[in-house]
Amino acid sequence: MTVQTSTDSKNIIDCIQHGVIITDLKGRIIYTNSAADKIFGYGEDQIKGKFIRSLYGDEDVTPFLKVVKTCFHGESVKGNWHGIKSNGTKVWLDVRAKKVDNVDGFPGCVISIVEIDKLIQTKEKLKEVKALSQNVFESSTDAIITFDKDGSILSSNRALRDLFSYKKSELEEQSLNFLLLTQFNEDDEDKLLGLDLSVDKNLTGESKEMRGRNKNGELFPIEITVSRVAWRNKKIFTGIIRDLTARRNLERRIIESGQEERRKIGSDLHDGLGQMLTGTRMLTENLAKKLKIEGSKAAEDVEEIAMMIREADEFARTLARGMVQVDIEKKGLSVAIQELCEQTKKLTGVSCEFHDFEDAEVYDHNLALHLYRITQEAINNAIRHGKPDNVKVRLSNNERHTALYIVDDGTGFSEEKIPNEGSGIEIMKYRARVMGGIFEIIRTTDEKTQIRCVIPNNMQHFE
Repeated sequence: MTVQTSTDSKNIIDCIQHGVIITDLKGRIIYTNSAADKIFGYGEDQIKGKFIRSLYGDEDVTPFLKVVKTCFHGESVKGNWHGIKSNGTKVWLDVRAKKVDNVDGFPGCVISIVEIDKLIQTKEKLKEVKALSQNVFESSTDAIITFDKDGSILSSNRALRDLFSYKKSELEEQSLNFLLLTQFNEDDEDKLLGLDLSVDKNLTGESKEMRGRNKNGELFPIEITVSRVAWRNKKIFTGIIRDLTARRNLERRIIESGQEERRKIGSDLHDGLGQMLTGTRMLTENLAKKLKIEGSKAAEDVEEIAMMIREADEFARTLARGMVQVDIEKKGLSVAIQELCEQTKKLTGVSCEFHDFEDAEVYDHNLALHLYRITQEAINNAIRHGKPDNVKVRLSNNERHTALYIVDDGTGFSEEKIPNEGSGIEIMKYRARVMGGIFEIIRTTDEKTQIRCVIPNNMQHFE
């Protein structure tokens, strides 16, 4: 390459927006264009004849010697170094240099410089922001995880790793289903289904209750809130996970407290009000007999009063029996549900059948009581709203989970009008959720209403 520093050449180089410095191979400045003078704050020809090291800070002498040496061997040089302005301040420069064969008859170097102070400052700020973001990410008390559209884990913070008892390296490139479980497969109740972002369109933007699975394989209740962002033309998801174990324990204690209060009220109705009504009824019946013997016209009125008291007594005792806690510990859940079905058939005339599979007994008292109450509420709802001819209850239990089904052939509801409101349904959902399970109500293909409640057995006891 041959460079002539003629007037025409100088005029052309002077129009270049980047700073241009031409030196001999010893580093003496032969020429600078106006852009270079402006970068360093010098007037025209003020730095001509100086050594280029005067434009660099002391710590940058070695890099410049490398520039000259490399140029001398005919190789290109590029890098970022500090330059020193005429007022002594430093400025970051992007430096490119290359040897030329002829600069006024001698070999030399052409050096191109661009001021990159703002770029460097931006990079430093980005580093600070990244470090701050990473620190916030790692220090957050909420468990945070990021993953792609396929569910592959991209990153996790310390709180999440502590929650699931994993090391950072153990989660890299794992699937999110490695940690989270959503529901039970209808066709294979032993199979737990994981998160499917392509199907679960309602996942993002809302809090969703699921189950987490730690390194030891233990399941525990969690709540996950997922947000979606576009990053480099890719869909990236961020999930904030909260452990619901403590909340579920508290909710369960509240329910148990309510059940105890319900039992006390039922006992008071049965032993207190029931006995008072029974005594009043007996006195009224005796009075009616005496009046009838005496031929009093009031006898019929008193008999009617006695009949009304008898009905009130029966109603109070029926109400009391429904409120008193079922003695599941002695009878077992299967026996209790069987008696419930028989009582339903007797009182309503609706056929109510119970089927339990081999070893379907539930030995956890709290779980059994919750399932009994769900069955009781589901049957009452079916008869009250669906007017069915038949109700079938099925209970199954294995090492992994306990499943309860209540199916009726009543009028039910359309697929678009599956009930989401109503205290009865909400209470059933709440009971299932407290025990770490799922609850759903659907209209089947053969036009029947089905309630399904599935509780994983290793989530029946929260620590």
